[in-house]
Amino acid sequence: VSTLYLSRGDVLFSEFEVPATPSMFFVCSGKLAYSQGIVEHHKVFAKQWLSEAALWTTWVHRGLLQARVECRLLSMDAYRFINIMTTFPTLHAAKYADLFVHHLAEIEPLGQLSDIGEDSERLRSLACEAFAEIDDEVEIPAEWKAPRRASVHSAESGVSSRASVSGGRASISIVGAALPRLGNAVASWFQQASCRAMGK
Repeated sequence: VSTLYLSRGDVLFSEFEVPATPSMFFVCSGKLAYSQGIVEHHKVFAKQWLSEAALWTTWVHRGLLQARVECRLLSMDAYRFINIMTTFPTLHAAKYADLFVHHLAEIEPLGQLSDIGEDSERLRSLACEAFAEIDDEVEIPAEWKAPRRASVHSAESGVSSRASVSGGRASISIVGAALPRLGNAVASWFQQASCRAMGK
């Protein structure tokens, strides 16, 4: 994970760009504008994330992201993420990756693919399903059981499955630092699962 600084007007990625180094981004501070084709701009603020699909699939950006003010982001290199995750003895991340990519395939024909991440009901259910299928002792966070408001955007893009990935807590704890609600619950699940897998 590295820190990335953008000045006003800087473009982080463009529509249909294939990144040389696929990465997921977490907005720590600032304001950015995201647009797809001639569609209106959507504002992106701190605590939002972008390009999650780069961790799970071959990636093509679905829109243009431009800084509106000075911004600070965390950038997670997808290749390094995979290398770290494959060293852990759990399969939670691999299962989530499979579910996530199937979800992308379902929404692509509807024109709903986006680079903008979203703490949505659907993505929460994918995480719950991935953990519950691998580990019957997993506890679903109470705040995830309450209905949530639907949103226009979600963290989806791409269409083909990346190589096998297995779960771990090292990288997910970084998500927890940037995204308190979604990340802390997932980080806790990985920690519990890793401890059980290692017999601790």
